Amino acid sequence: MHNGYQQNNPLAGMSRVDMLLALYDRTMAAIEEASVARAAGDEEKRKLHDFQAQKLLFGIHAGLDTRDETAFNVARLLHFVVTRLEVADYQAARKVLSELRNSFAAISDDARQLEADGVIPKLALNGEFEVSV
Repeated sequence: MHNGYQQNNPLAGMSRVDMLLALYDRTMAAIEEASVARAAGDEEKRKLHDFQAQKLLFGIHAGLDTRDETAFNVARLLHFVVTRLEVADYQAARKVLSELRNSFAAISDDARQLEADGVIPKLALNGEFEVSV
């Protein structure tokens, strides 16, 4: 049963950086959907998409070891994005997230190689994850 699950797992073969880029992409899509809903005057949909974006942002944040200066600065930028969502400043939120995503995309080949070499651990496919405290 467990092997069957792993074979059908959409994460199989996905690197950590690919997962991170997908999280950024989905977060930006949720923010765009919130912006469209706001422009259409659909407050219920706007709130739903804002909430989705915030959950994704907190998911990204959960993977950061903020003892590292770079990770700490990423956390600060993610916090800024959350504050922009709170006031429906979707343009500023998208701009910061886009810059962060592009920065990770620029190093994605190196990150995949580090993971392949075992320097960065592979994604766990058993549903468990580590959070640094």
